Amino acid sequence: NGDYGCYRVNTIQSSLGNIQCNGNYGCCYSSTIKSLSGTIHCNGAYGCYRIEDIIQSELSIYCGGNYGCGYSNGIQSISGSVYCDGDYGCYYPQGPIEATQGNIYCDGQYGCYNAQGG
Repeated sequence: NGDYGCYRVNTIQSSLGNIQCNGNYGCCYSSTIKSLSGTIHCNGAYGCYRIEDIIQSELSIYCGGNYGCGYSNGIQSISGSVYCDGDYGCYYPQGPIEATQGNIYCDGQYGCYNAQGG
């Protein structure tokens, strides 16, 4: 936790617990972050901004903060929800933001700006 907590990491994977990289730029520019049985927390401005490959969790993913999920290539929650709260929360996603059994929250000002979906 703290600013730049998991900034530009190649791969983080947890098979038994949660991943917490809270703080501004927490998971920003990282490649792959996966939690097989827990939650992922990258709260803070630019929390999950420009994820190169994918953030994937069995449970919920928290990327709250301005530009929280902006420009990310893929964010997927299997049985939880995805939280991209904050201004420009889901700004220009480059790949899917998915919550297979939960909800997606892009609640800030311009939350879903230029997001496309089906």
